Amino acid sequence: MLLPKKRKNIYLVVLLFWCDCRKKKNFMHRLWICLLFITIAKNFCAIPAFAKPAGYSIVTSDVGVSDSVGGGLLTLTGPSIADPRTMIVVFGGSEGGYQTTKSPLVMNLLLAGHRVAALSYHGATGTPKHLREISIDAVVARIAELSEAGNIPEGCIGIIGTSKGGELALLLASLTNAGDVYVAITPSDVVWQASNPTLRRKSSWTYSGTPLPFIKYPRLSGATMKALLDVGQAGDLHSLALRKAKNFEAARIPIEKATAPILLQAGTQDKLWPTEEMSKRLIARLAVDKPDHDVELQIYEHDHYLGSSPKVRADTLNFLKKHLEKEKNLKRRIVNL
Repeated sequence: MLLPKKRKNIYLVVLLFWCDCRKKKNFMHRLWICLLFITIAKNFCAIPAFAKPAGYSIVTSDVGVSDSVGGGLLTLTGPSIADPRTMIVVFGGSEGGYQTTKSPLVMNLLLAGHRVAALSYHGATGTPKHLREISIDAVVARIAELSEAGNIPEGCIGIIGTSKGGELALLLASLTNAGDVYVAITPSDVVWQASNPTLRRKSSWTYSGTPLPFIKYPRLSGATMKALLDVGQAGDLHSLALRKAKNFEAARIPIEKATAPILLQAGTQDKLWPTEEMSKRLIARLAVDKPDHDVELQIYEHDHYLGSSPKVRADTLNFLKKHLEKEKNLKRRIVNL
């Protein structure tokens, strides 16, 4: 999201420079200078590709949609690499679609020796168009199918979700046994209303065929208009909805029911929703109801898009390594780059 803004700002500088030069220089001189600035801008804004090490390739397999949940396996292959014994499920957020190898997190997971299961619960071919009443049971079934297809041993499944995917990851941790370790990046501690506006407000998720109770968004408010204009500025809307909620306890994610280790990662500068506040509530609930549960909260001076931080990704990998090794005493495979 930052790339277009950077480019836009630099081209604006070029335009202003052009206008200023009109008073002083001839046309060809102005054109030469502006082309030079544009070249610099393109190089400045370019994001280098996350390259695979030489001699390695990424194999995609078992791609398909089952009960409206899409998914497939990504595996790094190459010299001296054994078949992965761990599978990490990766969920994106409200943008929908799949997390691909363009994602630094996905590439980090592959290079660490994991098989990656990229799942889409909406916004991809064959999946629901909108994030509305998504079946948690169907997500669990698709994870099980991919685990079987990848010949993953028991106790070797990690689940990572970002933003709305973090909400899903915590619901899976609390209501199911789909994974053995969970990472929720910028998550919520409650179930939210489906994100697409309809006359009849609906839940984002269902479980055992029943819509889960949810926090409703205010219909008309300054915060609502602000979020409609820029979803990245929806923090006020979510905070207002939480203050007005009369069913908070019913909509709360029952994290005290979780049995697997959980890592929560939150940003202090999150303007999309109050993830630091919500993550701290999750920790407080466990401290009261399940003080011995293996849970960590890591807070960063960062915005909602924590996945762009190498430090956050490193902490995620370390947490997975620690708990998946503890679970099965796995022998790690190291890729020397």
